[in-house]
Amino acid sequence: MKIHLKLKKDLFEYIELLYNRKRIHSTLNYMTPMSYRIQNQAFISTS
Repeated sequence: MKIHLKLKKDLFEYIELLYNRKRIHSTLNYMTPMSYRIQNQAFISTS
């Protein structure tokens, strides 16, 4: 059971902390989430 929980935790961390942050998203105009966030913060700051 402990192995199952560790595997589940490790998989969640990989997907949420690594994969989803590097993967480009079509809904974000083919940018990574971090690039999109930076661009929007710059836009909001200049408004």
